[in-house]
Amino acid sequence: MPCSALIVAPHGRDAVVAGRLLAQIGIPSITCGDVNELLRHLNDDAAFALLTEEAIDTADLRPLAAALQAQPPWSDLPFIVMTHRPGSERNLRTRRQSEMLTNVTFLERPFHATTFLSVAQTALKSRQRQYDTLARIQDLRESEQRFRALTEGIPQLVFRARGSGECTWVSPQWFAFTGLSPQASLGHGWMDAIHPEDREHTVTAWAKAEQLSELSVDHRIRRATDGVFHWFQTRALPLHATPGTEQPDDGVIEWLGSSTDIEDQMQARDVLARSREQLEALVEERTAELMAAQQTLRHSQKMEAVGRLTGGIAHDFNNILQGIGASFELISRHLDQGRTDQARRLLERCRNALDRAAGLTRRLLAFARRQRLEPKPIDPDRLIRDMEDLIRRTMGPEIAIELKLRDGTAVLCDPGELESAVLNLCINARDAMPDGGRLTISTADLILRSGDIAPDDAEPGPYVVISVSDTGTGMLPDVLERAFEPFFTTKPVGVGTGLGLSQIYGFVQQSGGTVQLESSPTQGTTARLLLPAHDEIPAASEQALATPPRVVADAGTTVLLVDDEPIVRMTAATRLRELGYDVLEAPDGPMALRMVDAAGRVDLLITDVGLPGGLNGRQVAEAVRERLPRVPTLFITGYATTALPPGSEVIGKPFALDDLARRAQALIGGARP
Repeated sequence: MPCSALIVAPHGRDAVVAGRLLAQIGIPSITCGDVNELLRHLNDDAAFALLTEEAIDTADLRPLAAALQAQPPWSDLPFIVMTHRPGSERNLRTRRQSEMLTNVTFLERPFHATTFLSVAQTALKSRQRQYDTLARIQDLRESEQRFRALTEGIPQLVFRARGSGECTWVSPQWFAFTGLSPQASLGHGWMDAIHPEDREHTVTAWAKAEQLSELSVDHRIRRATDGVFHWFQTRALPLHATPGTEQPDDGVIEWLGSSTDIEDQMQARDVLARSREQLEALVEERTAELMAAQQTLRHSQKMEAVGRLTGGIAHDFNNILQGIGASFELISRHLDQGRTDQARRLLERCRNALDRAAGLTRRLLAFARRQRLEPKPIDPDRLIRDMEDLIRRTMGPEIAIELKLRDGTAVLCDPGELESAVLNLCINARDAMPDGGRLTISTADLILRSGDIAPDDAEPGPYVVISVSDTGTGMLPDVLERAFEPFFTTKPVGVGTGLGLSQIYGFVQQSGGTVQLESSPTQGTTARLLLPAHDEIPAASEQALATPPRVVADAGTTVLLVDDEPIVRMTAATRLRELGYDVLEAPDGPMALRMVDAAGRVDLLITDVGLPGGLNGRQVAEAVRERLPRVPTLFITGYATTALPPGSEVIGKPFALDDLARRAQALIGGARP
């Protein structure tokens, strides 16, 4: 195996620097005083040789070239020559080096350490492949020896042949049994030992062998000692060329087979006809048919789920778009007629429709575990108690509600999403009890062990379980199996979106937990949210009051707004300019950085996370802070794909323009001394 790099760099600190760099990536090195000393180490498992141009300018390379010419066929030692000259075609000395040291890479100085290490690793990999070739050669020799030892040590008559049945080699057992010498058996000479009545079907078997990819024939072979014919079972298989090597037209190098004496077993020939190979082939065929059928079924189920998902999205968004489009038509007419009050009411309905669309995308992102959560330590018992009045109003007087809450461990999750999840489960329970019933909400501590959960479901450890149980109609097994699929619902058309449970599933999974669902017809349903326990004590909840944005900003305050969607930039920039800010607009990261360089000052960066042009929002923020370290950043995004630094300021799309303005004012105010 390649071991050390040989370094010849007698001038300056090149040898020391090169040795240290190679040591960083685990390559030991040997420093040689000149080319002659390198020659003495050439056979010491050298990985590659590193020489400076100065070291070989006056050296006699002929002994080294002769040693390289004497390398075994598998060996071609890589050389790296460090030179001050710009190219191998521009000087006779470089040409001389290239001719005498055949495997040369030239590295111009000065060079970066990364470039040097990359060239060194490439040379090491090249040398490793040479040693791999040596290992394969040795393995091939050993394999050939084992093959001959095997064929000469077994009683079967072993042979090698072409696809036409022309023999190319026979084992010593063949000669001992038939009396035919190896030379006489080559080609079709071996047919002289076959019984005359069996020669025709033997030739036929060879003719079919290529099509069947195997030779299988029973025939009689004459024993030389007494001239008696014995029944032999002859089998052969094709040997295919290794992929990537030169191959014959049919890809078959040769056929390898053996003939086994079955004289004593001929009475049981009918039983042996169904050989193990035939049975295995039959099993493989049936298995392949079954797997193909299963694959077809899985594909059909997958396409059904995709169709249901896209159909559900299209249905809900078309309803929303219809409402918005029709409202804008009426707004246009009302404005033309001067009926501004009615136009304002329609605008409010458009806003409500947009909120519905935002809620739909939020639920889809929750199912896909791509929503941006704001996890906080919270007490689930306190949260549920605070929701009790809301839950009772939601359930109605026909349903009795019982809370079984323990005062214990906190959890780390988004409190708003947890409230939504609990309320969704309560609404599902209410719909399952149209004639009334009992709803029980309970909490408990639980230790999950590895044997209690599926491998990819959740991590073992302490959990808080929030259970919502009802005495409703329950679910059939096929409905229970599909309960978490998006847009799957058993409710009438127009009642619910079918995203409630899928949203809950995505939120809990994204929070590091899991969801368990138990149900049976007429026995009710129990949904359990298992969230990882958290040691931190939750802080008392605070209700922040939104203050309206100031009408006018300080003079000269500049905001850089980066978003690839023109309408998003236009509306956000318009609102910020109404407050007195100077707004620079950029559709991508490179243009934003050019604006920063040209302006020389930016008081706030507002950037989308997903951007074209090769730089995402996080990279743009990092580049801006390298230029202006104190500039605050507000990220805007509708899809959490890029990891942001802890504590980043984020506002999710869609957002209200006044919310954006408040966040901008707060960040600019907090950044000033």
